[in-house]
Amino acid sequence: PMEDIKSSLALNFDEHFSIPENDAVFDVVIISTPPETRHRANTVTALAVAARRSRVDKILEAAHKAGMTVKAIEAVNFSLLRAIPKDSEGLCIFVDSKNIITTWQGHGIFFRTTENINGFNDIRSTMQFVEGQYRGVRVSKIILAKVNFQLASSSEIQVVNIQDSYYAAEGLAMRESSDLVLDLRPVEYVALEKRRNSLNASRIALAVLSIGFILLSMGTIIFTFVRMTFIQNEIDIIRQMLYELEYKRNDLMKDNTRLQKVRDQITEIVDFMADDMPVLEVLNSIEINAGTGIKIDDTTFARSGQVLTVSINGTASDEKSLLALTEGLRAAGIFENVITPTTLKNNNKDNNNDNADININIDEVKFSMTLTLRRSENNNDQTNNQS
Repeated sequence: PMEDIKSSLALNFDEHFSIPENDAVFDVVIISTPPETRHRANTVTALAVAARRSRVDKILEAAHKAGMTVKAIEAVNFSLLRAIPKDSEGLCIFVDSKNIITTWQGHGIFFRTTENINGFNDIRSTMQFVEGQYRGVRVSKIILAKVNFQLASSSEIQVVNIQDSYYAAEGLAMRESSDLVLDLRPVEYVALEKRRNSLNASRIALAVLSIGFILLSMGTIIFTFVRMTFIQNEIDIIRQMLYELEYKRNDLMKDNTRLQKVRDQITEIVDFMADDMPVLEVLNSIEINAGTGIKIDDTTFARSGQVLTVSINGTASDEKSLLALTEGLRAAGIFENVITPTTLKNNNKDNNNDNADININIDEVKFSMTLTLRRSENNNDQTNNQS
């Protein structure tokens, strides 16, 4: 457990740090190292960072006077470590103006701080030391940031120059999403902050609950009112729809009655026309012989047995036009009788139809005419063949 590691380090603190243990604050984090260095099972590698307590206390005191709360204190090079890109699979060396940090899969395994980096000589000595410590592993990438010299990549080592893109502040900002988190604040300060935060959290929670209850009550009242209004509107809409449906139902019943009458009429006409009668032939003959002086107002068909009777009501411009219609219908060859006004018949000396039963009924230029067609069996067979 981490507490056991910290207790063990506290007992041997002077062996690892030059700072007196009574004037030091420290923290520990578990890191990953190259597999060649893991000689014993059930062992872990930990990184420890320490700072003088007096300096940390001054930082906390200054923050308190400024009304600020300190969430964490880290060493600069450890924040830089978190800001280094972690896309390198092997050993990686990060170099800025004062720090040389060797990383393995994003975890810092060797830190070196100087006042001034002496170009590639310091980098080469660091590479030799690290590769000597971790045999079988070679440095694959060098990252340069804020340095006054340049290096070129080789076939074995890639050199990346990021200049001013990464800072310690960026690394500190990324600590919440990292597994490498160190905090150099004194233990008693952290405990006090926890009590303050828990107290504030309780008050905030109580206030939030109270506000939430009030908002919930108001929301329930508003929701109920809106819901009732909505339901009432829905009821009014449904009533209006029922009224409209009732009105449409009456209209549909009227339309249904009218359509039934039309259907009956159409059925009669269809049955009539389907009964092997030359209806179209009769209408065509009337239209051909009517001429411009005749206006047909009404045509009625009637059947009695094998006899088809056609009644025509219309208006003639003069008796000559009516006479021409009569003669044309007689000459059509499909009518047995053409019944015309008797006056017209008396004036027609060429009418030799002995089978015609003619009645005269002339009122000015209006006329009524009856056409009779009697069909024999031969005519029926002929009609069927034509069909």
